[in-house]
Amino acid sequence: MVLRPPRLQQLDMAEHNRFEALTIAEKGLWLYLGVLYVGATVEYTESNKLVPAIEGRSSLARMGLQVHVTAGFGDNGFCGEWTLELTVVHPLRVYAGMRVCQICYTPLIGMPTEYAGKYQQQRGPQPSYIWRELN
Repeated sequence: MVLRPPRLQQLDMAEHNRFEALTIAEKGLWLYLGVLYVGATVEYTESNKLVPAIEGRSSLARMGLQVHVTAGFGDNGFCGEWTLELTVVHPLRVYAGMRVCQICYTPLIGMPTEYAGKYQQQRGPQPSYIWRELN
């Protein structure tokens, strides 16, 4: 499943915005240019004294798929499924269960602070919760 804002909706950072859930059928789902899709990894990950970083696969990047816009680094202590910000440079069909990214872990030195934020223990794709910080 992926989420997307309803077509031509203006998003307001101070409000909880609506998203529509799209199911990826067996025949795939077309992603279109100019639309942000929010997906999630199938894998549940945890990091302890590690900084995770997520990157897309080069084979898919060569087809125009980007899996994160700015959120490439995770947090020490994060537990959950990763939310992916999916964009394409031209229409592209994707399929459920595809391997679209990879995660690399780097050890931390010292006494790191553990993540206890609004996305802890997330399951499935999650929209932005920035509005919680502004209200």
